[in-house]
Amino acid sequence: MEISQALSQLAEIQDKLSRTQVYRGYRPLTVAFTSGCALLGGWLSRSHDPALIWPLTALFCLTVVAGEMAIDYVSNFSNHQQRLARRVLLQFLPGLALGAAWTGVWVHSGHSIALLPAIWTMTYGLCLLSARPLLPSGVGYVGAFYGLSSLALTTPVCYARFNLGMTLAFGLGQALLALILHWNQPRKETA
Repeated sequence: MEISQALSQLAEIQDKLSRTQVYRGYRPLTVAFTSGCALLGGWLSRSHDPALIWPLTALFCLTVVAGEMAIDYVSNFSNHQQRLARRVLLQFLPGLALGAAWTGVWVHSGHSIALLPAIWTMTYGLCLLSARPLLPSGVGYVGAFYGLSSLALTTPVCYARFNLGMTLAFGLGQALLALILHWNQPRKETA
């Protein structure tokens, strides 16, 4: 009886520890906002240069999310959450830098911009997958969604529909990420 009780207590402690190892700096509402920005980017890129609109949309969304994270880091986070924030940032930065560099080289080399959505979804999906151990449960599915989207965006149908592919991939992907973050928010335990 004592061994089973001790094992039960150890499992409870392990569960509580695993919840404290999750970075809570991504807010579902902010991520949902970025989904709306993707929809707006799709609408704007119908009448403006998509190679300009989409990077500007991504930069704006990145600024909003990073701004919120920076405010939380300085004013709301414990030392533990600050350490997790730095680790998540270090997981994301190589993928973001690679995506930006790849975009610059791709466009400068005169390649078709029609493959940029596949490049962007692939690098963002890899960013999510690399940071997955520090993010709430289910984020890996979103990373996989982005990875599969990058494959779909290389098909002839999506290749010809640059704006629609970008809008659907990032609009749906960010909405899915917002839902997963919402479901994984800590709830107050009632006794």
